[in-house]
Amino acid sequence: MLISAIVTTYNRPDALRAVLAGLLAQADRGFEILIADDGSRGDTRELVETTARGSPVALRHVWQEDKGFRAGAARNRAAAAAGGEYLIFLDGDCVPRPDWIAQHRALAEPRWMVAGNRILLSETFTRLVLASGTQIHAWTTEQWRAAAEKNPEQPRESRGEGVLAQRAHPRNGQHEARGGAFALVGAAHPRHQTRDREGNEDEDRPSAVQRRRHRHQRRGRSRKLGAAAL
Repeated sequence: MLISAIVTTYNRPDALRAVLAGLLAQADRGFEILIADDGSRGDTRELVETTARGSPVALRHVWQEDKGFRAGAARNRAAAAAGGEYLIFLDGDCVPRPDWIAQHRALAEPRWMVAGNRILLSETFTRLVLASGTQIHAWTTEQWRAAAEKNPEQPRESRGEGVLAQRAHPRNGQHEARGGAFALVGAAHPRHQTRDREGNEDEDRPSAVQRRRHRHQRRGRSRKLGAAAL
């Protein structure tokens, strides 16, 4: 089964670079990547094109014109272009662990949708990671604990020792740091306060993809992915 990983982004190539590094390090290579771009500048396109040339999996850039905050439309556009039988949506500032795809594949079943959480990183630690190019997607629990000691402002739920406490694999009950995604922190963008053509606030407006997922959830069943994947 081919999986399509759809990554939403807008003018944040530094975070997207870290996300792509995590995706390209996946142990399971049976997937494609689609960047759902909500109107970013040319530097994002250059990053995607450069990364695609050395990518072990298909990587495509699905761009739409910048007309305000339209992340839902960007996801829909990418979903329409996807070739996979199973779609996974990931924000462009959430760095996946190396078994993120594998965990989703293991839990994929007809009429089930899988949801999850992410571990939030502090603003200070986010700046450090992006400036240094640290490959946090491959870090062990011990490395997260060491980083937590050096970054005491990191909230407890985002620190290394919180990783094991928040993840219980739904099939065997074991607490393991695997399959997760780590969210980088950035300032809110004024586009998020824009209005749609009718003058309504569109920040919380569900996209067509989200509405389909909600209908599917009501018709079928839903469960959490214990490893913190989006």
